[in-house]
Amino acid sequence: MSFLLTSQKPLRVGQIVPSSNTTMETEIPAMLREREKDFAERFTFHSSRMRMKKVVKEELEAMDRDSDRCAIELSDARVDVLGYACLVAIMSMGKGYHRVSEARLTQRTVDNGNPAPVVTSAGALVDGLHAMKAKRVSVVCPYMKPLTKMVVEYIESEGVEVKDYCALEIPDNLQVAAQDPANLLEIYKRIDTTGVDAIVLSACVQMQSLPSIQKVQDESGIPTVSAAVATTWQMLRKLNLRTEVAGCGELLSGKYSAHSIAFVVPARAGTTLRTRTWTIFTSTSPRAATDCGMTRLPQSSAHVQLAGFPRWIRRAAPISPPTHSLTSLTTRPLWWHSPASVTRTPCAMWRPPASSCGTW
Repeated sequence: MSFLLTSQKPLRVGQIVPSSNTTMETEIPAMLREREKDFAERFTFHSSRMRMKKVVKEELEAMDRDSDRCAIELSDARVDVLGYACLVAIMSMGKGYHRVSEARLTQRTVDNGNPAPVVTSAGALVDGLHAMKAKRVSVVCPYMKPLTKMVVEYIESEGVEVKDYCALEIPDNLQVAAQDPANLLEIYKRIDTTGVDAIVLSACVQMQSLPSIQKVQDESGIPTVSAAVATTWQMLRKLNLRTEVAGCGELLSGKYSAHSIAFVVPARAGTTLRTRTWTIFTSTSPRAATDCGMTRLPQSSAHVQLAGFPRWIRRAAPISPPTHSLTSLTTRPLWWHSPASVTRTPCAMWRPPASSCGTW
């Protein structure tokens, strides 16, 4: 048996889940484990449960009252981010309630002496749709029709039109989790997707959809998302990490990260050569770099000179003097786009031009 050794402290991901939920503790870890193949960050997973068996309004309201206890318990473990993993419980409490819940539960962690940002699946889905600039969507829900209509109204109250929806009408929460995600490859065809900006393949964190997200997106040609994907995206944003997980649809493509890529130009001996623009990817995957025609920058001898310190390099010490090796600055090798006419210099120095310093 072999173990991956890393000196970096793992990030603790906490989840508040319904007692009958069996999906969020599999899909979110699956996405973040997939991300670990391309990025240095490592994660551990921790949960606290609220009692709920039937997806009906009365049980949802009773369950939500228990979320404060769960937030405090997870705060005891000093989690780095906390996710409320029940979209419909939040939406059943009234329009805009995700903001109320997130603020209240965050305050519980503060009062407990271990503050952590709180994400709700409901808020993450809405924010994710806005990030993708999706103004019109079609939605698949496992709920009974009254709850499905409530979800539709909640999404529309946040400024996103729902063109069509499908209610699978499954009242038992364990039965929701038992649905074969492969069935979604046919179920999504029941909804009218003409002219929509996105498909919400599962507006429920209990209904498995992860194996079908990318397949539906590829087949339909429409950006495809789920409540679980949106929750993972929002968690990564709260952790100030790049929101990229291979094969998980548009929202986790890396296009909607909290921080943009930095642009620099090559320089030697402190002289900036402004005739060429180079794009540095500090955390992108080798696959993405290859797809973009990137060339690997030799890590052993290259150095980076920075005019300022990138906010998205979170674990490096402040630069003094302002030169560090790549290994101490970044957790993955740098990649650059190298025009054929440019000679690579292993010990080249780099300085971001003033006109291109958006995140520096």
